Order: sequence, then structure tokens, then C-alpha cells
Amino acid sequence: MAGLASLIGLGLVWSIVWANLPSREELLSAQRPVAAAPAVPELDLSIPGVPAKPLHMPGRHAESAASKTPGAVFVPGEIGAKQTAEVTCEAEGQKLCPDSLTGVARQQCLARHLKQLSPPCRHIVQQRMAR
Repeated sequence: MAGLASLIGLGLVWSIVWANLPSREELLSAQRPVAAAPAVPELDLSIPGVPAKPLHMPGRHAESAASKTPGAVFVPGEIGAKQTAEVTCEAEGQKLCPDSLTGVARQQCLARHLKQLSPPCRHIVQQRMAR
């Protein structure tokens, strides 16, 4: 008998809950329209106390004021351009000369394959040979 009373009570509670649920139309009409996200301002990456450098203009190269080496190319706006070029040239050198070669043997191998290197890499290899 107690089980039957529990089932009737549970059924009564669920029928009350079901009857008081809002309809789909009521739920949709109660929602506010979603506003577009506000525009994010441009991030200021300047360093206080350091003057801004001119932006890089494609196709334009300038002689580096820091290194007075003839033929040295400095591209304003590119941080670490020399390191990037050296890493690229190292990858080109690994394709042409095996990793087992070191020191003088590697330089001789690069000298033999100099014409197969890209012009910037050729310049870097020639600078290393001149040292």
C-alpha cells in the first residue's frame, strides 16, 4: 500500500511540474537578442622609452648602420633576419652535404656545391670561408 501511495504522489508531482513548464514559444520569446561582441582595440606592442622603428616595406633593403660590412643587408622591421637566414642556409647545407662531415670537410663540401645554394646562402658561406 505504501508503494502505491508513493507512485501516486510521484505521478502527482510530475504532472504539476509538467503543467507548469513554459512552452517553446515562451522560452524563445523570453530570450534577449545576442549583441555582437565589441571590437577589440589593436594591441600596443611598443616598449616604453624605445623609439618606434619604421615599418618594413617589401622589396626595400638598406645597408646596416650597425655592421659596416660591405654587402651586409639589413631589413628594417625584421628582428633576427640574420639568424633566420643562417638557419635556412644550414638546412640547405644539410641537404647538400651529409651531417657526418664536420669542420673543414663540411666547408669544402659547401664550396663544391656553392652554385646550388640560394644567393643569400652563397653570401653567408663565402663570408664564413673568408674568416
